[in-house]
Amino acid sequence: MISLLKRPKPKIFEIEHSDIALNSQMFDLISKIESNLSKLAIVLKENDVAAKNAKLAELENSFLSLKSKVDTLLLDVRKIMSIEIQNKDFILVNDDAYLGDKQERLDKMSNILDELLELFNQRPAASELKADILQSIYQRINVLIDSINNIVNDDKSLEDTFSKIELL
Repeated sequence: MISLLKRPKPKIFEIEHSDIALNSQMFDLISKIESNLSKLAIVLKENDVAAKNAKLAELENSFLSLKSKVDTLLLDVRKIMSIEIQNKDFILVNDDAYLGDKQERLDKMSNILDELLELFNQRPAASELKADILQSIYQRINVLIDSINNIVNDDKSLEDTFSKIELL
C-alpha cells in the first residue's frame, strides 16, 4: 500500500526555513535603522536634544531586535551542525564550509551589534555624533548589510539543494 501522507520534514529543513524568515526580518530592521539614522542626522542639525535622545533610543531598540535575530541564527547554525554530526548518513550535502562561513558572518555581525549597542548606551552628545561617530555607524551598517546579503544568498542556495534532496 502506498502512503498518501507526506513524510515529515527533517528538523534541519525546518530550521533552515525558519532562518529564511529571519533573514527577511533582518532586512526590514536594517531598513528601519537606515531611516532612523537619516532622521537622526536631521535632528542633529536642529540641535534638538530631546529628539536626538528619542532617535537614539529607537535605534538602540532596533539594534537590540537585530541582535536577537542574529543570536537566534547563530543558535540555529549550531543546531544544524549538531544534527549533521549526529546524522552523518542523512546529510547528502557537504555544507560544512557554508555553515562555517555563516557562523563566521553571524559572529562578526554580533560583534558589530555589541559595539553599536555599547555606543548607544553611552548616549553620545550631538557634537560627537556630528563629528565621526555617525559616519562610523554607517560603515558598520554597511558591513551588516553585506553580511546579511551573503547569508541570504547562501541560504537560497542551500534551500535549493534541500528541496532537490526532498524530491529524491
